Amino acid sequence: MTQSAAASLMGLLLAGAVHAQGPADKKPVVTIFDFDGRGDITDKEAFGVTVLMRKAVRDGDFATLQERKDDKKDAKKCKGHPSCLSRMAKERGIDFLVWGYLEEVEGDVVIVGEVYTKKDKGAIRTVREPMGLSETELFEAVERLAKKAVAPTALAGEVLVVGTEGALVLLDGNRVGTLPLDGPVTGVVEGEHQLEVKKKGYKTIKRRVDVKNGAVTEEEVLLTKALDREADPYDADAAEEGSDWGQTLLYAPWLLVGVGALVGASGVVVGVLSHFDAMGVKSRAERGQLIYPRDAALVTRGFYTAIIADVLMGSGVVMMLGGGAWFGVQFALEMSE
Repeated sequence: MTQSAAASLMGLLLAGAVHAQGPADKKPVVTIFDFDGRGDITDKEAFGVTVLMRKAVRDGDFATLQERKDDKKDAKKCKGHPSCLSRMAKERGIDFLVWGYLEEVEGDVVIVGEVYTKKDKGAIRTVREPMGLSETELFEAVERLAKKAVAPTALAGEVLVVGTEGALVLLDGNRVGTLPLDGPVTGVVEGEHQLEVKKKGYKTIKRRVDVKNGAVTEEEVLLTKALDREADPYDADAAEEGSDWGQTLLYAPWLLVGVGALVGASGVVVGVLSHFDAMGVKSRAERGQLIYPRDAALVTRGFYTAIIADVLMGSGVVMMLGGGAWFGVQFALEMSE
């Protein structure tokens, strides 16, 4: 840890040593165990972050801090083991138990916090914040870490969406309204969210938006016209807008090729049967056993099945060639657009 960071941490440790207990309410009850130091960071330096974390919860309006005389002893007993920390949260009957450590990552000191509950056997989430070098940066980092750990919704921003009039706006799959909106979407938890904007006859746009605490994230979404085949298959509104006839034309070449293949295959089967009849007639004739009118039905059947086989196979080939040509025309038209 750099000397300036260590000095800031020790100064804030002394400043945060005196505090006043906040009133208890229905906010989540939290215990914060002593943080550890890793690498070149000492436990004494990490304890400064522990003090500031407790102060942030105590002074904030998002949780209630529970402190006991045996906090330090129990923290040493657990040594950061998940099952032990979960058991401590259960024994104390609290909503959250937070423990963590400080580590250096590429020359920067990062505060890492792990959150445990009385119901889960492991950490329900792990949060990280770069500590910074100045006292102001350290205060802000610790406060953000405390909120991210036990009250993620306390860090929220706004999303302002503008764009194509009449388009439907969804945020994380939830309907927000249609453009133009009355104003920004408020109370959006900090982090990445999925924005989706769609309208009948237009290409749907989906994008990730990064929301920052206390900031307004503005997104301009301009939709473009869509062909029927470009409509979102999961967009019920767009499906109603699309033409049934257009969809039929889109898949007709494949249908024609498929039917042609079935017809051609049927022709092959009938041709095989006709061939067996012809072989039977030839065999009887060579042995002098071909007798009319007894074998007339055999000869007639072989003749007509041969004609039917030729017609089926010919029709199948024509259908497949036609379907292929149709598909080629559609592809050429699409490439020329």
